[in-house]
Amino acid sequence: MSYIFEPRLSFGGRFLSDVSTRNNTDANYKEGAAQSDLWNVLGGASVELLNCRAVPDQGIAPDDPAAKFVITGAVDQTSGKMVDLDPDWQVSSQLWGMRLRVSDPATGELAVEGNLAVCAFRDLWRRQTDQAANGQASGARFVSTLSDLSWGPATARSARLTALRQQTSEDKLSVGIHTFGYFYVDTSPRYRTGTVFAHIGPYQTGEPQTALVHRRLQTFAVQTSGGQPFAVVSDIDFALEADGGRGHFDIGHALLVSDVDGTLTQLASLGPGFAPIKALSIGLLPNPAPPLFSVVPPANVQTIVDLPAQPDWYIRTGGVVSVDLPPPVAAAALTRRLALFGRFNSGEVRLFAAETADGLFFRSDDFVQRLDPGDLGNVTIAARRFGVPAEGVTFHLLEVAQAQGAPGIAITAPAPTDAKGEATVRLTASDPGHPRAANQIDGQVFAFMYSNKLDDSGAPDLTDTGLGNLDLIPVHVRDPFPVPASPVFETDVHPFMAQFAQLYPIMSEHLFDISDYNALAARRRPMLLAFSRRIEDPNYMPVTRDLSRGKIETLVKWLSAETGDPAQPLRRSSVLSAQADASRAVNNGAGPPVRDMKSVMATVLARGRQIPLMRLGEEG
Repeated sequence: MSYIFEPRLSFGGRFLSDVSTRNNTDANYKEGAAQSDLWNVLGGASVELLNCRAVPDQGIAPDDPAAKFVITGAVDQTSGKMVDLDPDWQVSSQLWGMRLRVSDPATGELAVEGNLAVCAFRDLWRRQTDQAANGQASGARFVSTLSDLSWGPATARSARLTALRQQTSEDKLSVGIHTFGYFYVDTSPRYRTGTVFAHIGPYQTGEPQTALVHRRLQTFAVQTSGGQPFAVVSDIDFALEADGGRGHFDIGHALLVSDVDGTLTQLASLGPGFAPIKALSIGLLPNPAPPLFSVVPPANVQTIVDLPAQPDWYIRTGGVVSVDLPPPVAAAALTRRLALFGRFNSGEVRLFAAETADGLFFRSDDFVQRLDPGDLGNVTIAARRFGVPAEGVTFHLLEVAQAQGAPGIAITAPAPTDAKGEATVRLTASDPGHPRAANQIDGQVFAFMYSNKLDDSGAPDLTDTGLGNLDLIPVHVRDPFPVPASPVFETDVHPFMAQFAQLYPIMSEHLFDISDYNALAARRRPMLLAFSRRIEDPNYMPVTRDLSRGKIETLVKWLSAETGDPAQPLRRSSVLSAQADASRAVNNGAGPPVRDMKSVMATVLARGRQIPLMRLGEEG
């Protein structure tokens, strides 16, 4: 089960993402370098939900108070954080330290709240057809779970919440979050905010924590005049009840929107080639399967659900729907592929997209990894065939570029999936060899493709898998940083704290200079608290999660060791120790040539999944 199953709660509103941007540019890491500032240089990485209320059309009884519930962050802790993995890997931003709270605004009573498991966005695609107002056309989806749940008195007054509590497992709930309409334009009152639809549903024991893995209907794309693919309908995730009688579809995230509020884009507005299309519908793929974009006799199409056409449908429903399947197709749909059809005004029907090959869909869970040398990391790949755990599936891995310098990471290909449909990729981190020392950037980033099949060159093939070009396993392996026996400020602490202050000026400009000895010594206790928190904690520092364990331990050790001298309560030596001298030489040296991950990403995006394209006007 997951957030797309019933019973669920769906909310719509806006979100704030005050992301940091100075750390997006490699050159900004170098000590003393002229800073190249982007659009939100003083960002503090905070993320908050704003005015998110239950959407009106989700089948809640009018007298159920859940129809007017709201969802917010926690009321008794600081905000969560939105964080990139690395300046050279900005395509899987994560949410850290968020606690979500559902309550009755009329009484203030709690319904339920819990901690959101750290998760990264996925399914990033260009979905907003008019971006003039906000300057950002992309939308992404987060999938996670809520744990450590607290159920309040408002639950007992709501039939929907009572049913949800009864049907979920392991003291967890499943969460899906659609985001789009983000404002880069700093002259707008909506600057740094975007539109969000959040869905909370039941969690089932054994399900992935941060991935939606049921069934997937693949993207319907056309070729533009410039030769680039344009997604008309992105991937649709769905699941069917075990008896086939009811289906649950996350359609909202797959549809184009024409504005920042979520108004659905009308097909006719995309150009004259779309004007003859009357409607889009999901139904059984005929057997044998016809070629994509070919004409299908209407009698061979058994429809399950029509895609919405009303402009305000997404705003009213949140985009996740459940429907009864017609009895003739309910049983067949459990083991038959579904498809997306276009119905034309002329009565003609064409096949536009289909479910993944053999009904197999798989995805990695907890796929973004931060490792120090010596760390072990595990990434689970969950596989389902027609929604049922798929046993015996073998996955192939490929690093998207060869590392320069030391290897840095060893990866072990997983054994075939077990009876639960799971396979584990094992990672072992080692010294990456300081490849970005010239720019004083810690460690390096590795990224791995995965698939159950190989192309003609022997590389993992994403064709007909439902995976996108960014469905990779990215790993940041940090440089080793030996912890001194007795850290001193000038040689052991100041170098990396000065860089931290340079990259995140919101601290130094609005609080205090975190690279200054006197400022740190005066605020030793709150700094110790922040740097001693668990990494999942919203009060953890650094908020961007980009200091290695050795640097954190060095700072904490220095802050904890008093000298007994009121004038200099913490060690402040001006004599370079041999260890610090060697560390500085390594970190500031030329090092091996840097691997340009941004160029690598361009290659990945170019080579990834081959999406079948329809050329407007061509005959099937």
